[in-house]
Amino acid sequence: MGFFESMSAPPPVDTVRPKDGPWMRPERVVPGSVAADVVLIHTDEVAVVVSGMRAYANGFELDVHARQRHAPAEGRWISRGPKAAPPKGEEVDPGELGDQMLRFGVLYADARRGSTPRLPGPLQREPPPVGEVLIAEISAGHGNRRDLKSTYWIHPLPPHGPLVFVASWLGWGVAETQVPMDSALIREASQRTVTLWPDGT
Repeated sequence: MGFFESMSAPPPVDTVRPKDGPWMRPERVVPGSVAADVVLIHTDEVAVVVSGMRAYANGFELDVHARQRHAPAEGRWISRGPKAAPPKGEEVDPGELGDQMLRFGVLYADARRGSTPRLPGPLQREPPPVGEVLIAEISAGHGNRRDLKSTYWIHPLPPHGPLVFVASWLGWGVAETQVPMDSALIREASQRTVTLWPDGT
């Protein structure tokens, strides 16, 4: 079983959500910067790079950049791979579209893992299931037809040991890639945060 197939389905979206929780990104804190970039996918036509990692006391955020080497044909978008967009007015099967999209995940040294959903959704405000890592999309799809950037919040901080980034992009023929980095870089950056205002004030 592959990495993404092993993930549990996301919980249903509740109509009433808590305002915040210990698993959410702090709003009154400036994060510490992580001096590291990770190339996840690099083919003759597309590349995916993780950069701009920023650490907090309870997690970290990062940017995922997807780039296409050549300008896509009319009606095609990098997010779907080389598959042409459907005719105007024709609906797209969500499952089929999800299979074409870029998937991103993390694997911690203690076997906890987390991944993006097959299709974009609302920012998750519930704690992750036991044994899993929360990956919430903060900002998605900024760019153009050949250049996309998404920002993700990941909770909690990784434990000691390697942090493995995982990606697959079936729309571009990439089944699954895994690239490790030293998680100490993130934990060290989490010690350099600046609290602007204390909670409850």
